[in-house]
Amino acid sequence: MSNYNREQGSYTIPSAEWADLKRVVREAYNDLQEKRYEVAVAIWNRLKEETGAGFEEIFEEETMERTERRSPFGGRPTERFVLGDRHFDREMIEGEIYRKDNGRVYKPRKKAFPKKMNRDTRFDLKTLGRPHIRFDNDSRTVYWRVHENNRAVEDARSHPVAEAFFGALGDIDWTRQSGGKVKYQDEYREDAFQGPSIKDRHGPFGERSRGQAVR
Repeated sequence: MSNYNREQGSYTIPSAEWADLKRVVREAYNDLQEKRYEVAVAIWNRLKEETGAGFEEIFEEETMERTERRSPFGGRPTERFVLGDRHFDREMIEGEIYRKDNGRVYKPRKKAFPKKMNRDTRFDLKTLGRPHIRFDNDSRTVYWRVHENNRAVEDARSHPVAEAFFGALGDIDWTRQSGGKVKYQDEYREDAFQGPSIKDRHGPFGERSRGQAVR
């Protein structure tokens, strides 16, 4: 059953925890980039050597082999492929291998899978809903947003970088003047004339909204 949903929120992070949270997100993103590059090289090698197999078939095999978790939508093989497609960025890998548009395959370039540095503050996750994590160094506030799409929130939350992010939030030693929350909304709540629900509360700022309606 479809469910068009979205969510957004922010957290003010204690100064002692700021660098560690950024590091966790950055390392999770860079690890995924490394896996994407490995998949791209594996596909390129097979396309060179195998006859009769196309890009999509090989991509499916390579990503399913590396996708250890099941999809949040079930777990059937076709759904695991959907998970791999979004996390491994099929379109980007295909464009890199066939980058000269002449039908020939080219070895993926490492620079086509750039990693984030400490100075980088935005992490786009490239799933349904175009989720992103953004760090504001001046206010030590981190923002999470998922735009509306069919099951966009479930898709975004299953992303390895999102899992690392929310896991790290749970490990923070929250102090005064810190914390936050996420506001969630979907089509069924709207049909019932209900406002957004609040979830993932952390710290004093998050607890202040407990039991209150979101305006």
